[in-house]
Amino acid sequence: MTPTGPSPYHAIPIPPQVHYDQDSAMQQADRRARKRFFQALIAGFAIWFWVGLISSGIVGSEEAARRHRGNTGWSVVRTPIDHKIKCNGFQSLPSPAQAQPQQTSWISSTTSFHPISVLAAQFSPYSLRTSTTKFKIPLAEVDSLFLHGTGSWSHGNVEFLVDEELRGDAEVVVVAKYNNDALLEDSDVCLVRESIGSGAHRAGVEIIVRLLMYLRLFETSTNLAPYQTPSQIGPNNHYDQLTFSITYRLPSTLSSLTSLNISASIFATTSSSLPFLSSLHIITSNAPITLDTIRASTIFLQTTNAPIRVGTASATESIYIKDTNGRVEGKWETPEMEVVTSNAIISGRFTIGKRLEMTTSNLGIDAKIALVNGTRFEVGAKTSNGRVRVEYTEQPKGSRLSSTVETSNLGAVVLMDPQYEGSFYASTTNLGVTVTGPYTKVDPSDSNRSRHIELRAISKTVEGSVWWSEEKGKGDGDREERGSTSVKSTNSRVELQFL
Repeated sequence: MTPTGPSPYHAIPIPPQVHYDQDSAMQQADRRARKRFFQALIAGFAIWFWVGLISSGIVGSEEAARRHRGNTGWSVVRTPIDHKIKCNGFQSLPSPAQAQPQQTSWISSTTSFHPISVLAAQFSPYSLRTSTTKFKIPLAEVDSLFLHGTGSWSHGNVEFLVDEELRGDAEVVVVAKYNNDALLEDSDVCLVRESIGSGAHRAGVEIIVRLLMYLRLFETSTNLAPYQTPSQIGPNNHYDQLTFSITYRLPSTLSSLTSLNISASIFATTSSSLPFLSSLHIITSNAPITLDTIRASTIFLQTTNAPIRVGTASATESIYIKDTNGRVEGKWETPEMEVVTSNAIISGRFTIGKRLEMTTSNLGIDAKIALVNGTRFEVGAKTSNGRVRVEYTEQPKGSRLSSTVETSNLGAVVLMDPQYEGSFYASTTNLGVTVTGPYTKVDPSDSNRSRHIELRAISKTVEGSVWWSEEKGKGDGDREERGSTSVKSTNSRVELQFL
């Protein structure tokens, strides 16, 4: 029998319903704790990274300076202005009246200080002072000259000049231009002599700019101008200025000097006509290289974000040019040459004995090429989104040429020398291919040969061969093996001319 009326349990309160889609106080506390932990972990990693970066930069710079000043692996001869530095530093410069030439066993040096405006404020961004150091290097005792720069402040320009009045010695003048004395307190300009093995030595100037200045700036505020704070001192602000202007004066004849080596960032390099060297090696960055006439066995030029311009370069072995975002132009003569850049034009006249490679991107190539003193030649010109024009102005009779020209989205024109014999291939997409010539009917070698061309057109491609024949109207069976030339592009016209 089922009871009626209220149940004995009807007065017991029903607990509130729990909604599990809402965070409890404990869950929220756990989430906040985890968030704080990960934030602290990330902050710790960030602090560790920046402390390591700053300390490694300071230690590395000081270690490099200490190595250059006293490493037993270096045979160093230097002129002490301050015996604590053992270099021609700018830390305690004598006045012009006090500066006296100091002699060592093989070098002489003078240092002088010339304020441009004695009334200028110590840190005025509108006034520059100069400090000058001079060296003499007896070239009979060294085989190589060099320039090396260390530190982000080590930048400026270097110039090489030929002085007809010099006999036996090279003269080096280093001028520091600055508006903040603190910048020079950690700057050394050293004349270094180093053994390079087999009884040979090299000598040159080394500029060392360390980073210890930044520690001192936080120790005292007396070095700061009224408008500056410690964060405004350094190579990235527009107040401080420090540049080095270096001039090498060389005699017109170099009896024993064999090489010239520059390794310094942000140093613009210029020269007049230089005597013949076995090796010319220049590496810089963010600064142009401008040379008049250079002659060497091997030539290596490298920079970034700036052009390389050479009046005439002649190498008996090879030339290598490397740049990024910088134009390369000049007149070049060498058996082998390679030119690499990007986002810039390659242009010039090339006299090649064996191989030439030109590579760039987003801009064009304009080259006139003379092939000389050889029987086999390789030429390549490659870019993208840039026009290409290659003209062969000379080729030996009977020589074999392999020529490859490639671009994209813009046109390409190749003009072949009358002596060229071999196969050809020209292709593009969306636009046409034009093959014209041969225009030269008279044998340039006076061998009474006749000129012939044979071609086939398929869609946007034209291929065939061209040759000279001893008998009029007849071809030689190996004519396609004598050479090959190809020109390719996309979305633009391609033209191949046989002159």
